[in-house]
Amino acid sequence: MEADETTDRFEIRELLERYSHTVDFMDWERLDTVFTADATVDYTALANYFGDRPYFARGLREVRRLFEIIIPPNYGTLHYMTNHLIALFGDRARVRTYMHVGGGHEFGGVYLCGVVRTGDGWRIREYSWLAHTPSQPADAERVRAWMREPEVSA
Repeated sequence: MEADETTDRFEIRELLERYSHTVDFMDWERLDTVFTADATVDYTALANYFGDRPYFARGLREVRRLFEIIIPPNYGTLHYMTNHLIALFGDRARVRTYMHVGGGHEFGGVYLCGVVRTGDGWRIREYSWLAHTPSQPADAERVRAWMREPEVSA
């Protein structure tokens, strides 16, 4: 592994940690240090836990609103992420990581993240959560396919 690749992997892991802290401390003003301006967040699997609400957002304003809806004030969450797999493709990367959330509700799963290098460092452009438990396993093919190099849209 070359030094640049090691640095990229470290910075991407730090990005995931920044996500956890930003969300857990409801520091919505710092979402731009985590997500790109055009980011998409897909938490539709949360409907299994919290019922029918909007769980998809596009753009920072919608992402912030989504978090404000699913994490109300005075509601604590603790995001734990581990077992990060990072596939680098130049200034883009695909990330798959296990997660567990503690707090008012506890559940686990897999985050699938599409990240890009920006002038301000690595940021999340695509973020989705899949439930993954012994009784509710995630779609294995979707999880495996995520780590393949994405096609670049014109």
